[in-house]
Amino acid sequence: MDIKRVIIMILDSLGVGDAPDSAQYGDTGVNTLYHIAREYPNTLKNLEMMGFGNILPAPDGIPPQKYCFSSYGKAQEISAGKDSTSGHWELAGLARLEPFPLYPEGFPPRILEEFKKMISSEVLGNYPASGTAIINDLGEEHVRTGFPIVYTSGDSVFQLAAHEEIIPLDTLYRWCRIARNILSGKDLVGRIIARPFIGDEKNGFTRTANRRDFSASPPENTVLDNCLIAGLSVLGIGKIEDLYAGKGLSTAIHTKSNLEGIETTIRAIRKKLPDDNVENGIIMVNLVDFDMKYGHRRDVEGYYRALQEFDEKLPEILGFMEPADVLILTADHGNDPTFKGSDHTREYVPVMVYGQNLRRGVDLGLRESFADIGQTAAHMLGVNRTLFGKSFLGELITETENIKLDISDQEFDVFLFSPADYRQDIYFLTKALRDSGNRVNIFISNELADCSFETGECYYSTLPSNKKDSYDTIVIPVTDDSIAFQLAGLSGDDPLFDEIRREIDRGNPPIALFPNRWLAADQGFGIVKKRRENISRFREIGLRVASFDRAAVELNKSIRRIHI
Repeated sequence: MDIKRVIIMILDSLGVGDAPDSAQYGDTGVNTLYHIAREYPNTLKNLEMMGFGNILPAPDGIPPQKYCFSSYGKAQEISAGKDSTSGHWELAGLARLEPFPLYPEGFPPRILEEFKKMISSEVLGNYPASGTAIINDLGEEHVRTGFPIVYTSGDSVFQLAAHEEIIPLDTLYRWCRIARNILSGKDLVGRIIARPFIGDEKNGFTRTANRRDFSASPPENTVLDNCLIAGLSVLGIGKIEDLYAGKGLSTAIHTKSNLEGIETTIRAIRKKLPDDNVENGIIMVNLVDFDMKYGHRRDVEGYYRALQEFDEKLPEILGFMEPADVLILTADHGNDPTFKGSDHTREYVPVMVYGQNLRRGVDLGLRESFADIGQTAAHMLGVNRTLFGKSFLGELITETENIKLDISDQEFDVFLFSPADYRQDIYFLTKALRDSGNRVNIFISNELADCSFETGECYYSTLPSNKKDSYDTIVIPVTDDSIAFQLAGLSGDDPLFDEIRREIDRGNPPIALFPNRWLAADQGFGIVKKRRENISRFREIGLRVASFDRAAVELNKSIRRIHI
């Protein structure tokens, strides 16, 4: 499979439900996306199209879609904690099994005294707090004294807030680098965060977009490093450079809002950046507004508006993707704005995967680690595998992708029984037939006339009455167990059964094609047993049955020209 670029978009904090260990973090019952969507039901139509509703617990916010545009699943974090740094590292294939240190009582003297000595200043605060609350509480004193505000949170962070007119940004960033050097060894916090703000006591203080994160450096290679080693490009958009401490990136672009991050991503996909466009490699994006502006502030409406903004831009992202591109939508943790407190929430994250040449609608299930995403990206790009994670690429590759046919100058009617379940398989099958010099017509039975079949390069129609007695060879791809069960259960009450019987009576029985590994022993005894029973039923109905790799042989034996 030819995949040249993997675009990983991290919707920062968009969790999709409490994980098995959420209770250990006091986060029982959280579900960021579900609780927001429940407040604004049936309005995030493009997320619905992608299949986000398929991983939520009930259809009263984003309904599930049988014919969704991407394959879908959710992943559990194996790293300790619920912070952005460990979440991002694990997404790239590197889990941190020991938690970063926390300071619920503030930073001890061994840290704070050293820091004050190095910056030649006293500090204010030094306790866990909401960023907006602490600048309102201590902003006036900070302006009067010039002392920076130090605080932490439920995450492993050392945060340094300062008014931009009192402490210049360059100085604030330099002080953060000093803190980064001090906080090492057993005090290696995940991030040092610069939190500049503006305003005054009368009109209130407001944080600016000049935040900077100074993350710990990943101790081992991630998929980003492995891409660079292989000579591929890695572009980080948003705060990606901060979270990986610049490690594994060939280029970084900082953005000040979700919208700027989305628009920069679209330009990167279109290869319209001023320089350093990614031809082969990874584009990794973080959209931080969900978390920073709305999750921590428990602003449900604001979080929804940000989701709505992304939802409106999603078709544009998909529309500019090239055939060799893959898009993965995910998150780094949760931050349920309907939950108590102001900290991140321990949750599953979405795993939504779209590519023009990948299967769609595949249920990827519950992934055991965020690292499955990094491992899959490595697999897709053919670079060294990551330390953690299990690739799910094999579940997305169509069986018919590399089918070889030596038939030419024939006309085929490909009969679609349940088209959405094998859209990409049917695309590759029909493409192989067309590339070999054949004419291919694709039909959907009258029973399924209103089904969607949107693959871009495939065509569909209802079955025209003037073709019912002039079929060429009918091919029914059986690439999913649900299709097999439906086909095996056909009876005289089904229009499709009547059409199949008519072809059998004409001496031209349709061919049911199944994947090459359909009956492989490692699929499980019970599964293979049921599949063999279904194949026996196909033969009882009168169908011919073959695997994809026998397709050319079977078709060559049975081809008949149409004379209209």
